[in-house]
Amino acid sequence: MSEQPEFEELEHIPWSALAVKTSDPLFRLAYVAAGVVAAIVLGLLAARWLLAGDGPTVVTLPPAAVAASPAGVEAGAAATVGTSLDPGVGTTTPPESVISQPALYSEADLMAIAVDDESRLAMFHAEWFVRDYFTADGDEAIIRSNSDLVQEEWPPTRPTVSSYVEWTRAYAVLTPRPGRYRVEVAYRLLMGSNGDFTREPVAAAAVELIVDVDGMTRLAQLPEPIDPPALLGLDRPEYLADYPEEVVSEAVERLSRFGLVDLVGVYAVDGGWHVAAAVESASGLSRPLLVVIED
Repeated sequence: MSEQPEFEELEHIPWSALAVKTSDPLFRLAYVAAGVVAAIVLGLLAARWLLAGDGPTVVTLPPAAVAASPAGVEAGAAATVGTSLDPGVGTTTPPESVISQPALYSEADLMAIAVDDESRLAMFHAEWFVRDYFTADGDEAIIRSNSDLVQEEWPPTRPTVSSYVEWTRAYAVLTPRPGRYRVEVAYRLLMGSNGDFTREPVAAAAVELIVDVDGMTRLAQLPEPIDPPALLGLDRPEYLADYPEEVVSEAVERLSRFGLVDLVGVYAVDGGWHVAAAVESASGLSRPLLVVIED
């Protein structure tokens, strides 16, 4: 039979065995001093509370805090009063505006959307508005929408031809003042009747909108026709009479996937060559295109 291990059972554990033992008596002295200081502070606070009784609570602030309060200098001058403890010594009672500070952010500030979100909303609505405003195809839904937006009967006259907006693109957003956006939108119209339409030159209009802090967008005024940004033509390069044949061979190989290739010219650039060629597609249309060949 195995013997059970013996355990020492103690009926009483001396407190000295549980106490934290420190080798340095200075620690014990520091603990005692901290206890004495805490007792003195609590006694002073209790005595002040008993002496004050049910009298008014007086808060003492430095003069700088009173002067910086929204009530101004007048409130600071009227805030010095005596107390029942020492009538000869004045203490400063802060005005109500010092005690009750306003909230750092209003509800509108917390609900406000970011400026980037506002500008994106303005661009979205400006493009949408231009697309519907310059479309005249007899769609009653568009007519009612435009009439509600501009507060006028729309269209003013019944057109004899139809117009469709092929595309729109906002290319500039200006902010005359916070919450108001002037969006410049380019667009192209398709004009015609009986299924025969032609493309008009690219046009542009400026649309002004107001975006509220909650994201609601409102049309500010009628669209203003403006000139679209101009696109200048390239400077015609000077083609070379002498060039490596492998450069042309590589360019023709790349372009042959898109149609028949007819060489226009080759000119040298820093780090390589530019090869211009007319490419005729399967539809019979031919356009000059460019291939970049690096050295």
